[in-house]
Amino acid sequence: MVSLIIVSVLLFLLSVVLSLVKIDLSAACGIYIAVNFGVAPGIAVGICSKILSGIIRAKLDHRTIIHIFGLIAVIALHLILKVYLGFNSSFLYLISLVFVYNLITFPVIQFVGGDMFKGLLFSAKDFIASLLLFEIIYTQSK
Repeated sequence: MVSLIIVSVLLFLLSVVLSLVKIDLSAACGIYIAVNFGVAPGIAVGICSKILSGIIRAKLDHRTIIHIFGLIAVIALHLILKVYLGFNSSFLYLISLVFVYNLITFPVIQFVGGDMFKGLLFSAKDFIASLLLFEIIYTQSK
């Protein structure tokens, strides 16, 4: 329980700090917490960090809601994969969930009037930052 709180707070703070330089790790943090500590804490960390990063960047709008629903959809997918197929936490699994998150949110944001170039740039930065975060976590845990 203590490790859940420590990891959640650290990932939440990392997500908020990086949002200042326009790198959004709220989905990656929420997915990591959901996979390793449970669905409810993952959703809580993901939503809180997404809303706070939106407030900090002064971009709390309809896209924030789309990202929150995308995060919840990916965490629900994780729950289904874990319960029915027995998937466990691994580097590739976490990166795959972040990729699916971007596959869900990108077209929806384009549909509601998002800029294609900015959307691709955001998805690429999100994916690369998540890749680096998970690589650091898995390297340190060995």
